[in-house]
Amino acid sequence: MKTNRLVVNAKIDAYATALVDNVYERYGRDELVEVRNQIRLIIRQLRSNPKFLQLMRQDNLEPAQMNKIVHEVLDGFNSVFADVAAVMGENRDLHLIPRVLHAFDRQIAEKHNVVAVDVRTAVELDDHLRQMIIDKVKAELGKDAILSERIDKNMLGGIVMTVQGKRIDASVRAQMNQARIELKKHTMEVKASD
Repeated sequence: MKTNRLVVNAKIDAYATALVDNVYERYGRDELVEVRNQIRLIIRQLRSNPKFLQLMRQDNLEPAQMNKIVHEVLDGFNSVFADVAAVMGENRDLHLIPRVLHAFDRQIAEKHNVVAVDVRTAVELDDHLRQMIIDKVKAELGKDAILSERIDKNMLGGIVMTVQGKRIDASVRAQMNQARIELKKHTMEVKASD
């Protein structure tokens, strides 16, 4: 059965609104970061275990069963997130979670003048670098930044940031790749001039 795109987008916005408004009202702005991290964790789990998503789409599960399963899976997560995800499960909408995350990010920027910045580094950030990132975002976007930090032991060094869907890659690997491209271009120019 084909679903109207406008209806789906309205559902996504409704789920995101329920999350943003209720988390902010009950727990405050800082908890928005934690819920965002929990949503991202669930997205990674769903992508790595598509069988779970297939299970959640089965028509033979009653809404109450679906609600119970989602609450069991999300035990220990933020209660607002668990409740909204359970409703999504009842409606067979768990596959929309990645899109809900985008709407969640958009709404916290609009409603609370905050942007989420995903920061990936090889080592933990110090307070000075955290403040530099926050100040840079404030200067560039005119919004406060909340950082979601992740240490990636596979990185050689440097930093990779994602802000509002834009990736800023200042990792050592990216710099090495750029140097390799420039070196190849320069070598080709030298050969062409011979």
